[in-house]
Amino acid sequence: MSTGGGEAGPARALVTPGRTTGPSGIGGWLLLPAFGLVFAPVPAALEMLEIAKLMTPVNWRLLTDPASQAYHPFYVWLLPAEFALNGAILVFAVAIFVLFLRKSPRTPNLICALYIVTAIVVVADTVLAAQIPGFEWDRRTFRELGRAIAGVAIWVPYFVLSRRVRNTFGVNAGLS
Repeated sequence: MSTGGGEAGPARALVTPGRTTGPSGIGGWLLLPAFGLVFAPVPAALEMLEIAKLMTPVNWRLLTDPASQAYHPFYVWLLPAEFALNGAILVFAVAIFVLFLRKSPRTPNLICALYIVTAIVVVADTVLAAQIPGFEWDRRTFRELGRAIAGVAIWVPYFVLSRRVRNTFGVNAGLS
């Protein structure tokens, strides 16, 4: 706004074209998902190690032989599927972390997809595993379910609505 004579008045906006206003950069609340991405591969890798122990030749024979007491038909496809999905989540999380550090405009959509896919995998895995006799609803199960669902409930809206996310990763950041 001009006050006459071409001088800038106190109400003149300090915004210049092409510049963003508000917070930007990897800071504030955005640090929490950044730390989460650093550690995201760890649970996936640990789960893969647990599954690999079940898939040794001796264990695999016990779990997939209909004559065995440990047999359940789900094991034949559930364990390899779990192993592959955890591997995919691990690779996806590492790739998203690289894009996150590069502040790629694709990061918000991809990290939302990671949170959603991880939640779907955790819920589906739990529901399917619960069909196997001997499955126990333990603390770990509830913690994994809670973490996955909370991740979607908190971070998907944050990445869609946050001004910092928009300013850090580009104007078109967020689910579009």
